[in-house]
Amino acid sequence: MLYIGGLGRSGTTLIERVLGELPGMCALGEVVHLWQRDLRDNERCGCGSSFHDCSFWTAVGDLAFGGWARVDVHRILQLQELVERTRHIPMLAAGHKRDFNALAVEYAEYYAAIYQAAATVSGAAAIIDSSKHSALAWCLRYSEEIDLRVLHVVRDPRGVAYSWTKTVARPETDGRSEMTRYTPARSAVLWNAHNAAFGLLRQRGVAVRRLRYEDFLADPRGTVDKVAAFAGLDTSTAELSFLGSGSVQLGQCHSAAGNPMRFTVGEVPLRPDDAWRTALPPRQRAIVGAVCAPLLRTYGYPLSSSAPFPRIPVTATSRPSRPTFASPPPSSLSPTSLSHDPVSSGPPSLSAEPLSAHAGSPASPSATSPGTLATDGAPTEPNAGVAPHSFAVSGGEGASASEGGSFEAVTVPVPRVVPASRASSPSDEMLGGEEDYGFDDGELVPLLDEPRPLGRDQKAVGSRLDGSGSPEKETEPEEEWLSVWGLEEEVAR
Repeated sequence: MLYIGGLGRSGTTLIERVLGELPGMCALGEVVHLWQRDLRDNERCGCGSSFHDCSFWTAVGDLAFGGWARVDVHRILQLQELVERTRHIPMLAAGHKRDFNALAVEYAEYYAAIYQAAATVSGAAAIIDSSKHSALAWCLRYSEEIDLRVLHVVRDPRGVAYSWTKTVARPETDGRSEMTRYTPARSAVLWNAHNAAFGLLRQRGVAVRRLRYEDFLADPRGTVDKVAAFAGLDTSTAELSFLGSGSVQLGQCHSAAGNPMRFTVGEVPLRPDDAWRTALPPRQRAIVGAVCAPLLRTYGYPLSSSAPFPRIPVTATSRPSRPTFASPPPSSLSPTSLSHDPVSSGPPSLSAEPLSAHAGSPASPSATSPGTLATDGAPTEPNAGVAPHSFAVSGGEGASASEGGSFEAVTVPVPRVVPASRASSPSDEMLGGEEDYGFDDGELVPLLDEPRPLGRDQKAVGSRLDGSGSPEKETEPEEEWLSVWGLEEEVAR
């Protein structure tokens, strides 16, 4: 089962629709909303029929549960409130509470039944669930019946923030309601929390591939082939006549819930949406860029909204070992181009590639001999005349001061790296992205290697359901996210 995750408005619906056109794949939409919007409220399927009148979903319900009438929807919504919350991800990751784990297993089994039934009814080899929620992906990890593979979709957070400010009607309600809207600052916090959760999921052994939405638009066919291979299908020799270089021909689908695009049939252009560069006010662009700065650089996005978007080819990168530093007396050092994707052979060495190489392949371990620091292309002796965490930074040719141009020697945080003792696995491969490196007050530590402690409340808090069920949840509120993920200090900095 291919689970498409990421924050909403990141292009996940379009990617799901394109993948759903592949032979052997069946796209189900956002199954996380099926229980409330479809099973309880009987909203429309992507085919246009109401959920209970759709022949596909009727067959799925009959095979999975002996009919939808036999499903206790209030029990499922209660489980959703108890376990499928982003604030519970540390507990889902730790797995130490037996009662909580039993609830997560029960909740995941409902999804496993739907996936298996949908595969049988459609005859597909792979099922796509574009629910996006990071907490649901963590819950699905508890089911032994689900072969979970996660496609983590990211998009420039400034574009995501602008999209969340738009007023979009929900056609399945016949205009009675609109999609949720967020302020740019709030969407930036959500962007950080969701994407950090998927980074942690990969480190827990789940097969995760990251895909930048901008890279998908730049090379639709190449990206589709690689995602299909990740899902276990070979499309390299298939014709795929529905997919052109600048557009895609979409047919009817049975998407349970999601973006209004799930109702679109016919030709859809594949082009970047850069309206946010002019439509989103400069102050709001700056706020989003500041809040999301660590992950912006991790995912290869420019910090400045006016900088061109860097293309990073689909590649697999290995995680370098954690370097250490000696403490010689401070001295001058010629300008050095440091990247956030260092490659080293082991302590106490550190090598760095020029910033101009960010658009290409990661540096080869042989580019710099062990125990050297690359300085404008010329290796030096290890740690020669370098004060701890002190570097002179150069942004490369054409870089301005605001973008990391040439400066005097300054003290800067060093990028995080992951110990080489953790063997690289297939889940370390990425689609158009880079490894999880960030900043942490100058200390070299793995990015989200262990879940951070909970904040004000460490208990799983559930809600009792009366006959009306729980409120609809487009995306979870971030009331406790700052404390859960320790982001108060990040935002303050």
